[in-house]
Parts: sequence; structure tokens; C-alpha cells
Amino acid sequence: MSDKSSPSGPDRPSAAGGQPEHERSPGRAGRAERAESRTGPHAGSEAGAAPSSFVAKVVADPANVPGVMLLSGYIGDASQEDRRRLYIIPDLSQWIEIPADAVLHMAEIPGPENWLGAVMLWVRQDAQLIPGNRWYGASGR
Repeated sequence: MSDKSSPSGPDRPSAAGGQPEHERSPGRAGRAERAESRTGPHAGSEAGAAPSSFVAKVVADPANVPGVMLLSGYIGDASQEDRRRLYIIPDLSQWIEIPADAVLHMAEIPGPENWLGAVMLWVRQDAQLIPGNRWYGASGR
């Protein structure tokens, strides 16, 4: 028979807030501090804050936010001068040809894992995209 009022064992209250040891979260204060640093005192829309550079490039008129597609891959030259080719996988076997004037913004994906130089493209939603692959060429047929 065990004594439930015994001061030993994992369910005993401790000096840290009166919670049993197995119910305490050792990182609770650290998580709150990290959350505050992510939101920070300057997060959100402060009066006079400048818009993000990609937002300014994609949204020329805030009253008319354009419909866009967000695509990612590896940018290259297309078969036509007025288009760009976005290879969608690293073996370069599949691609999308995009009108150059439909690309609103391009940004390299940051980080050390992106050693091949993948990019993100913000493309007008109404752009005429032409799929292609190395077996059938442009139009993918």
C-alpha cells in the first residue's frame, strides 16, 4: 500500500508554482519571450512604416490588388525572347514558359539549403503560361 501524501515522487508539488513536476513546462517563460521577440514592439502596421519591397513591386495600386500566382523553381532563358523559363524541378526536365512582362517580382529563396539558386516568382494570374518538358518540348505535348 502506498502513501499518497508522501513528499517523494513525481507528483509532489515543488517550489516552482506549486505544480507537480510532470505538469511543469521548463520552457514556458522562454516561449513567451520568443513569441514577444517575433511580434516585437515594432511588428504590425505602425504609422509611417514602409511597405515590404516585394509588396510595393507586386501591388502598384493598393486600391486594385492584382491576382497573382506564386511559382517557384529555377529561372532561365526561354525559347522566345519575350518569355522567361521557370524550371520546376532541379533535373530541368519540366518547365513553364512565362511572358516576361507578366513577372511582377522575383526573389531568390534565402538560406544555405538553396545552393542551386531557386527563386520565387509573383506572376500575373491572367498570364498565358506554356508548359514544357524535355521529351516533348514547349507545350508539353
